[in-house]
Formats: sequence, C-alpha cells, structure tokens
Amino acid sequence: MCLTHQLVEDQASAVGLVCRHCKQLLYTQPPTGPCRSFWESQPAAYSMNRKPCFVYSLMWDDFRIRSLHPPNSVDDPRGEKAKAIPTQVTDGDDSVTNAWIDDFRIEREQLNDSDVGDS
Repeated sequence: MCLTHQLVEDQASAVGLVCRHCKQLLYTQPPTGPCRSFWESQPAAYSMNRKPCFVYSLMWDDFRIRSLHPPNSVDDPRGEKAKAIPTQVTDGDDSVTNAWIDDFRIEREQLNDSDVGDS
C-alpha cells in the first residue's frame, strides 16, 4: 500500500508496482538524482496477529515512494529496478523523461511479447 496516497499499488511501472498517482508522477515528472532504497527502522503498523509491518522507501532527490509491507517481507525488488534506470539532474532538457519513457516502452513490449507467447 502506498503510504503517500493511501492507495493500493496495482499499477505496473518501470520500477515495479506503484499506486496510480505515483505512476502518473513517474510519467509526468520523472525523479532526478540517484535512487536510494531502504527499509524504515520503525514499524508503521501491526498485523491482526500483532506482527510488525515495515515501510520500504524508494527515494530520489525530488520524489519518494513509501510502501507498507506485510509481516515477514524481506525484499522489495523495486529498489534494484529503480537503481538500474538512469536518472540525473538535468538542465532543462528531456533526457531524464526520455529515459523513463524508453523504460516504460521496453517493459510494455516485454509484457506484450509474453502475452503473445501464452496464446
């Protein structure tokens, strides 16, 4: 669950599943700077059987995605995906936006190719 927008993370993006508002921001205002990913140290909630639920964060210089994970979550592959996408501070050109759009296009093509192979 996206803690910023209080929405389910069910939208595919270049970094993995995100909420619909985060996806819109990733498309319209791509993040700049290096991506840092980490687990926050304090539990944000507890499950019904009193197990801690921790928050995983993806953070750039100007954008952050915070996700609540169920108990016993030990990994979130979005961190590696986000770090693999080239982002840097730009001086007004569209190179960062184009890099994100290219990654979305490649991901969409891969999904379409896998759909064709399934039929």
